[in-house]
Amino acid sequence: DQPTPAMVRAINAGASWYKNSKIHGIRLVRDPEQGRLAVADPDAPVLWARFYELGTQRPFFCDRDGVRKYDFNQIGKERRNGYSWYGSYGHDVLKAYAEWSQRH
Repeated sequence: DQPTPAMVRAINAGASWYKNSKIHGIRLVRDPEQGRLAVADPDAPVLWARFYELGTQRPFFCDRDGVRKYDFNQIGKERRNGYSWYGSYGHDVLKAYAEWSQRH
């Protein structure tokens, strides 16, 4: 593959976004009554949020009403437990980028 200079810049920018958007120190746990909750844990694996606010890159969450919340634990139980708000999305991206960047 021979990416154009514009493609290389775009891929580098995307990888940079993933590197800069890592979330450290949050672990999702299951509470018997509340279901999924986010708790502080300095040893938690790196996560990425499903949605980030444009301009601030701040993760946000919402119930079905669409009202933006910045604390995962402030959304209703149904949405906390029925949607993947956090994930390890970036791990595979950054791994692929590391391999790709050795060739370009």
